[in-house]
Amino acid sequence: MKRLTRGTLAGGVLLCLASAAPAQWSDSFDTYPVNSFLPGQGGWEEWDNSPTTHTKVQDTAAGVAVRSAPHSIWVRGMSDTIYDWGKQQPGVYTSGSWTFCGHIYKPTSTTGFTMTIHTFWIMLNRYKHNAGMANPNNWSLEMDFDPLTGNWGITTATNTFSGPAVFDDWVEVRAEIDLTGDNVEIYYDGLSTGVSYPWNGGAMTAPGTGFGSGVDEIDTLDLFADGGTSPNSRVYWDDLSLQPGFNGCDGCQSNPVNYCTAGTSASGCTPGLSSTGNASPTAGSGFVVTSSLMEGQKDGTIFFGQNGQQANSWGNGTSFQCVTPPVHRGGTLSGNGTNGACNQTLSQDLNARWCAACPKPNHAPTPGVKLQIQLWYRDPGNTSNQTTSLTNALEVDVCP
Repeated sequence: MKRLTRGTLAGGVLLCLASAAPAQWSDSFDTYPVNSFLPGQGGWEEWDNSPTTHTKVQDTAAGVAVRSAPHSIWVRGMSDTIYDWGKQQPGVYTSGSWTFCGHIYKPTSTTGFTMTIHTFWIMLNRYKHNAGMANPNNWSLEMDFDPLTGNWGITTATNTFSGPAVFDDWVEVRAEIDLTGDNVEIYYDGLSTGVSYPWNGGAMTAPGTGFGSGVDEIDTLDLFADGGTSPNSRVYWDDLSLQPGFNGCDGCQSNPVNYCTAGTSASGCTPGLSSTGNASPTAGSGFVVTSSLMEGQKDGTIFFGQNGQQANSWGNGTSFQCVTPPVHRGGTLSGNGTNGACNQTLSQDLNARWCAACPKPNHAPTPGVKLQIQLWYRDPGNTSNQTTSLTNALEVDVCP
């Protein structure tokens, strides 16, 4: 078990039920005996309590993929292995925002067999063994991985989506679930798939029903191999968790939010600021701030501070100074694009600006604070009393 330090360790599953914090669940399978069958341990079961399972706890000595030593699980053949949060922790995952994280390794071949059959990641808002039509099971998420097409697929109650999948390597899958707002957004390999829809009845349930036919709860995880007796459907899983809030799968996330209004340049361009990665004073790279749709061939400078938001007029033009001083500057970024066109993009990795071994370590922000960021650029044709303009602003959480 990793990351969580308070709670009850029972059969390999860590459940944090401290009175001051929401419940947290994770399982990395490291405390189960190697080569043992997973169902019957740590709350894991088979669909409909089936006595047939092929899901085993394995290690690298068995020739399987392991993300975090010593163990992962090997879901294969006719396995349909579930974890029922609704039964194991009743009444917990019924409101608020939650993030499910898992890591999947789908091989293209193993032990002499070529993989030809889909495997599935499924989550349900209502599940019961041998449920009947009077109170049917209700699916909220169904994502499959197809080695023949090379794609992942997502099936909702009204549509299907697909995209390129990664095979023969570990990949993060993530679901950000807002039970209060009845919504789920699915992420693959660290990026949003662009698929967002109602959680309640979002995937499928009894014939003729769909959105709104279930409940706003997180009930059951289902890892399905769909292979019958075939060995061609194997998949490995490791490092699963269900945590409160939207904090990604690796702990702290910067959660960028735009605020303030961008000024309009002399050529009518209104640039926007965005970011990727997480702001951190200790990481040497990985937090890239980008201004796009700028007027071409205009030099600019990113500046930032941690003293809050403001919206002070920038002369008598349309721009606002949105970062409360004092501020630090990121250095001059050279213009590109076409004069008079809104096709310039300026980017800078600020982690590579302020880390301990970087050019400006004394500009590093404080972990845990909110950092405000904006970009200033030359705009000599502007009709205001300024020859410069400003983008909108970005506020992010600073990670350790």
